[in-house]
Amino acid sequence: FFRSKALANLKDTFGKPLAFHSPDDAPRNFKQFGFVNSVVGCGMLNAWVAFFAVGYVYMVVFCWLSYAPLFYAPTFALEALGGWNGLLAPWLVIFTAIHVIGMALILTWDAMRTRFMFPVTNMAEATHVMIEEDVSC
Repeated sequence: FFRSKALANLKDTFGKPLAFHSPDDAPRNFKQFGFVNSVVGCGMLNAWVAFFAVGYVYMVVFCWLSYAPLFYAPTFALEALGGWNGLLAPWLVIFTAIHVIGMALILTWDAMRTRFMFPVTNMAEATHVMIEEDVSC
């Protein structure tokens, strides 16, 4: 939604001509398009790291609580959670979710990263440039 809205708000023609000299002397016309990263998009894409960190902290704290008598942890916490089942079930959900998200991101990271970018007309503002062959000529 925001990407198409940003593209519609561009004042100039989107895409700048690019001079290219082909090694086979075939005439080719290219256009370059500037894009800038979205702070919100990058934050959303990297939010899985926070989910991973929460799972890791959960594991460390509740492992400490589960071995309460050995490491001077309060024993009431383990009893309040109902023993190992109360500790392990939420951790397994977090562990599984992190790995499923990781597998999906391995396959889709680059495509998702580009979908969170906004087009810009000024190449000086662009953080990324896409070059396409202009086939309309």
